Amino acid sequence: INNKIELKSVIVSGLSSYYEIFNKNTDNLTKLIKPSQAADTVAIAQATDTTSKPLDVRINTLRIANSSFNYIDHTLPKAFNYNISNITVSVNNFNLNQNNDVELSALLQHTGKLKIKWIGNINDISNQNISVTINNLDLKPFSSYSLAMFGNPITSGHISIQSQNIITNNMLNGANKINIYD
Repeated sequence: INNKIELKSVIVSGLSSYYEIFNKNTDNLTKLIKPSQAADTVAIAQATDTTSKPLDVRINTLRIANSSFNYIDHTLPKAFNYNISNITVSVNNFNLNQNNDVELSALLQHTGKLKIKWIGNINDISNQNISVTINNLDLKPFSSYSLAMFGNPITSGHISIQSQNIITNNMLNGANKINIYD
């Protein structure tokens, strides 16, 4: 078996999804996807097949734009609903077996701006370069968690974070700058 997938381009626009978690450790994804006994048998057969080559996936151009994601948590006394919008992902020459240069940006709950740049190999996580920047994130929407953990709401405040994390031979060198104001 060749196990090779090569795509010229994957372009997605307007993707919308959500993750919803409920009490009793259930969520919308595990309710949707339940592994069958047949799937387990296939996975075991694939794991014992030593003749097949490792999966090789290559995508020349990968773009995701104008997308959104909601995280909804019903396990708290007051439900938490968080919107991530204007999600953009850009990758050129994606390959499972070599370093990839991925850029992601998004708008967090209509105020905070997120930017992530990742350089790394999915099949070899011992060497990575991850840069994360969050600007002007409003803290008030996190009141549901603050109430549940500390008994007090967050009434105002913003946070900005700059994080640079370089992993070389499984050794982490990280630099983080956090500003909390108002």
